Parts: sequence; C-alpha cells; structure tokens
Amino acid sequence: MNFSSKKLENYASYLSDFLQETLKNTKKTGYVLGVSTGIDSTLCAKFLSTSSFENIYLYMFHKRDSEQKKLIKKLEKKFQITVLKINLAPIIKQYQKIFMNQKIKFENLIPRIRMNILYLFANNFNKLVLGTSNFDEWNLGYFTKFGDGASDVQLFLNTPKKVIFLLAKFLKVPKIFIDKPPSADLYEGQTDEKELKFSYEDSFNYFFNQKNNLSKDTVKKIEKWKNSSFHKKNSLNFPSKFLEFFN
Repeated sequence: MNFSSKKLENYASYLSDFLQETLKNTKKTGYVLGVSTGIDSTLCAKFLSTSSFENIYLYMFHKRDSEQKKLIKKLEKKFQITVLKINLAPIIKQYQKIFMNQKIKFENLIPRIRMNILYLFANNFNKLVLGTSNFDEWNLGYFTKFGDGASDVQLFLNTPKKVIFLLAKFLKVPKIFIDKPPSADLYEGQTDEKELKFSYEDSFNYFFNQKNNLSKDTVKKIEKWKNSSFHKKNSLNFPSKFLEFFN
C-alpha cells in the first residue's frame, strides 16, 4: 500500500469532510468525545479541534494517575480545547458494594459507564457521540459491546491502527501520544497488544493479504479473536419470521 504524504493528506481531508457532512445531515450542533489520551481518541480530538462546530470533550478516570492528567493538560494546550474531567471511582465503588459477595469482574463495566455519560451529554446538548474504535478493534471484536463499541458515528471504523499512527504523525500529533502503548485503560498495566498476544502490525498483515509474513500461531490467535466476536457486531439477534405464521 502507498502511504505517501499526499494520500494521507487527501484521506485526512475526506475524514474531516465526513464529520462536517454527518452533522449537516443529522442537524446536530457538534460531537461528544471521550478522550483517553490514547492515539485513537487523541486523533479524533485533533480532527474535532480544527472544525468550526462546538464539541464536548470528556476525560473519565477511575484511578489516580498523575501522568494521565499531565497528558490531558498537554492535549488541551496543544489543541486549544477544554476537557471536562469526570471521576468514575464513586460510581464503580457503588457497583462493587452492591455485588461484593458475588464473583463479578468489573472491567467491562467501565466503558459502559463511560458511554452512558457520553450519551447523557449528547442528549442534553443536541450532539452526536463520536466513537474511537478502529478497523482492527472492530474486526477482531476487541471492544466492549454497548461500551466503546456504541456510538452515533465511528470515524475510524475502516481505518487500520497502522494508518492511524501514520495520520497522527502527518497531522503533527505530539510524539508522546503516538509513543504511548495502546490501552483500553481497564486495569493496571493493561495494554492492547499484551492482551491480544499479537501486534497491530500483525493484524494489519493478516487483514490486508500479507499473511505470509505471519506465523501459523499468530494467524490462529487472530482468527480466534475474529471468529468469537460476531455477536458484538450484530448486536440485535431476533427471530425473523412472523408473517408466514399468521398470513
């Protein structure tokens, strides 16, 4: 594939126009974006910061992390935006208190709480929720159903993670965000590639016909993720026959 500067420039313009056109068609006043300081949400913030419409940026944290807060301040200064900070810890603690005697994992609860808050703002201020899932996450099923997988608009759903990094460099997103290991920030030390057990470069090679560059073991791991996640992408499963019973 040819990732020349000109092609990246044209693609960036296309994505920017897409955001504008979507608002025009839906008669909304802007977007609500959850900013995590990961490369996907940071690049979304970059696109929104150069637009003429009013947007809302939310950073939702559930643990104290001074490094994350420094990154948020840097992002605000670089893109000249204001990010609202929301502490999820009290909400999560209430869930833990209610279910304290049951063996329940709370990791996927966090992105679902985030999405509830994003839609709360979107509904109140006539905006659309902008999702940050990319091509790899969607096709691998590496997202939380009705959590980070839920949104009104997904800007990068057809954009591989590899290209998101290239776009970020081309659009001069600060290096500190580009170098940050991709993570859903669900628990301490969690990173995407550690959890997937293969790299985003491997994923790109798999989906874009360069499987010869991959070991059989890596292909097996990728296909396991991909094949176990169809229910996430087809979220409404229901019996389709009705009229043939009652006509």
